[in-house]
Amino acid sequence: MVHEALGEAAASLVSQKNSFFELLRLFLTMYKHTRVIASVQKSYRQTSFPPRRFPRPRMRTTISSNLVPSQSLLSFSSHQFSTSTAKMVPPIAQNRTLLSNHPDKVRMLVLETDETHPDTQEETGSFGVVLGELLKKAGDEHDPQLGIETAMQYVVEPEGGKIPTLEEIQDDVHAILITGSCWDAHGDNPWILKLMQFIRDVWQNRPDIRFTGICFGHQILCRTLGSTVKPKKNGEWELSHHPIQLTKIGRELFNLPETETKIHLHQMHLDHVVNPPSPEATDLLPKDTKVHVWGTSDHTGVQGVYIRKRLFTTQGHMEFDEKLVKRQLEMRVESGSVSKEAADEAAERADWMHDGLVVAKAVLRFFHGDDDQYD
Repeated sequence: MVHEALGEAAASLVSQKNSFFELLRLFLTMYKHTRVIASVQKSYRQTSFPPRRFPRPRMRTTISSNLVPSQSLLSFSSHQFSTSTAKMVPPIAQNRTLLSNHPDKVRMLVLETDETHPDTQEETGSFGVVLGELLKKAGDEHDPQLGIETAMQYVVEPEGGKIPTLEEIQDDVHAILITGSCWDAHGDNPWILKLMQFIRDVWQNRPDIRFTGICFGHQILCRTLGSTVKPKKNGEWELSHHPIQLTKIGRELFNLPETETKIHLHQMHLDHVVNPPSPEATDLLPKDTKVHVWGTSDHTGVQGVYIRKRLFTTQGHMEFDEKLVKRQLEMRVESGSVSKEAADEAAERADWMHDGLVVAKAVLRFFHGDDDQYD
């Protein structure tokens, strides 16, 4: 209504042949009003529970030239290289794939369970893009070099996303990655239960597909496999840069010597996996399945889970850098889920060196089958 009123006023000024400067002042007022609306909308972004209730349009993103719209996010076979700029469209309507022309490559489907901070969305892209670029860097440093193709599907159905079906997953998909999210992995929202059913369907019918998950993704995968997921009783968050103590399997997966007993990752969570998956808790794991916890922290006993040829998860965020950490902290303060004091303290560690690339390399080796000897 305000825009309509300003528009009528503008028309009136034109008809009255007022000065150029009066028109300029009016349009500057309209621009300021638009920025205020954007600021108010930003403050409504929920980054903890209760989750967001209304879908928001994608921000405009300009990213690498090998990001192309695709007819099917879930198959890579028909894609060709082209230069593309993503348009402002609802998440479900924007099919995106990061391509690779490397002869030896892994094809990964990223199920996006949240959107990045608007500034990150504009500068870099969605979580799928951020992760695809990180794993590409890991592939460039693989010996020999290894390609990665990343298809992205936004799956938060209350916000316009769509969870795929088993039948939509084509034969050329090697791996599925589930991102972090502001939603609760222990919740019973219909879309979360539907996502768990999708995981079950793929796990049972596509043993060739390997799963990884980050934060929420780690938690929802473990929950599907019988783990308990819940918030910390004391309400304490694990935020920003933290050390993770490695188990023997953790050192092996990350190609670290015995003298290296820990890695460091950025964290952003209140919920945690209480107990790792086990064959006794689910019908999805054979009785002789070995389930490994690869790392622990003072806050969270299950920092990641490894099952040979099937599962490699991480509670910490391999994709987070200083900017992303600070922006995520900002959103959590705005939502009221994290105090400003806690966020300020965590932000002081946001620029510390972390091992995100080390973890990305391990995940890519897992996808490629390089470390299948670890059981």
